[in-house]
Amino acid sequence: LAAAVDSLARLEEPPPLSAAGLAPLWRPAALLAVAYAVLLSSVVGYSLRAWANRHTDASVLVLYNAVQPPLTALLSLAVDPVGS
Repeated sequence: LAAAVDSLARLEEPPPLSAAGLAPLWRPAALLAVAYAVLLSSVVGYSLRAWANRHTDASVLVLYNAVQPPLTALLSLAVDPVGS
């Protein structure tokens, strides 16, 4: 909603898309971040969850789903307390 208000009031103009503007997306660090997100977050995460569905009780999976968001937030704070 805030972005819509800003754009209607012309408080913030989005930069035009250009080859120069998209160049940072093709840096090795950016591509590595995308590969990490795809491989570890998606493929490995879903594979482990499928394995857990076969080898653990439903109560453990429910507990994991309930505990995952707060533990992820705590881990995020532990890795980067400033939140850059």
